[in-house]
Amino acid sequence: MGGAMRTGLRARDTLGVPRLPGLDTRPFGRVFACIKDVAAADGVAEAAAEIASDSGAALHLARVLPGSGGEGVVADPVDWDIARRAAARDLEGRAEGLPPGLAEAVPDLAIDVLSGLPVPALLHAIAEAGADLVVLGRGRSRPPGRPRLGGIARAVAMAVEGSVMVVPSRPRPGAAPGRSVLVAVDGSPHSQAALCVARRIAGVRHADLVLLHALSDPTLAFEGPPDPEDTALRARLRERNARVARQRLELIRPVMPDGEGAVGSRLRLVEGGDPREMIARAVAEEGAGLLVIAARGSGRTTDLSIGSTADYLLSACSVPVLMVRGRVGRTPEQTRARVPRSRRPARGVA
Repeated sequence: MGGAMRTGLRARDTLGVPRLPGLDTRPFGRVFACIKDVAAADGVAEAAAEIASDSGAALHLARVLPGSGGEGVVADPVDWDIARRAAARDLEGRAEGLPPGLAEAVPDLAIDVLSGLPVPALLHAIAEAGADLVVLGRGRSRPPGRPRLGGIARAVAMAVEGSVMVVPSRPRPGAAPGRSVLVAVDGSPHSQAALCVARRIAGVRHADLVLLHALSDPTLAFEGPPDPEDTALRARLRERNARVARQRLELIRPVMPDGEGAVGSRLRLVEGGDPREMIARAVAEEGAGLLVIAARGSGRTTDLSIGSTADYLLSACSVPVLMVRGRVGRTPEQTRARVPRSRRPARGVA
């Protein structure tokens, strides 16, 4: 790759202050939420409505009804019509059951009932709607203690081009919903995009913004036990990486949203373990209500749709996780241009 990289923060003495858009920049134009027929889906609908309100974005609530046959063709049109109308009523009820003022804050709200194989049906509807944020639910992990996304949610998250938010089915035991927004940064251009979105959301919600940089221990190749020189080298590398991370966080401080709506902003550096686990632990310690991450970090693997750290956090985190991917930062004019002028009813529902 030729030429100098001109975006993002780099671990060098020539670190630059990132240019972040103002709080009037809307990160998303249309939010598409996949709502299952379970009680826990209320949390998905509410989280989707809140993020749509934060962005001034249209909201699309959808459900897929299973079809029969390899192409998802419904065998009995009468049964399908009954199921479709019941699903539409349920989605309308969830929209009406949103907290006071939340539904009214969404500029456009539509519902859709789909039929067929879940993943292809959802991907087609997401593309047709022009959604740049997809909201998915995450159920209980099976087996217990080994959290992972369900097959449908994982397939959709991997395939869509835009951002993804995963909402856990249950809140942290005994914990009140947190209001602070925690964003993981590592100096990569990807994490800078996540920072832009987190800054906007924190400002709109009047929430604290916590910038977290998780540093893993440097690794060295050994044949046998490390000698004193190896131990000293690792200590120097650890100190150097921590110093650069602190410099990076301090350079970001001037563009944080103090005085622009957010209650305040803080910088936090954690080190000495697995970055994935350190971030998840920091979310619990900070009492955060939302974690914002990039789809990929500063690693060299670029052919993955979702990096290993993002994959773990989407599957294991105890709060909603917003994974930023693709182009964000649309102006209000660009957002309005992407939103249909008319309200779209559920397919086939009068």
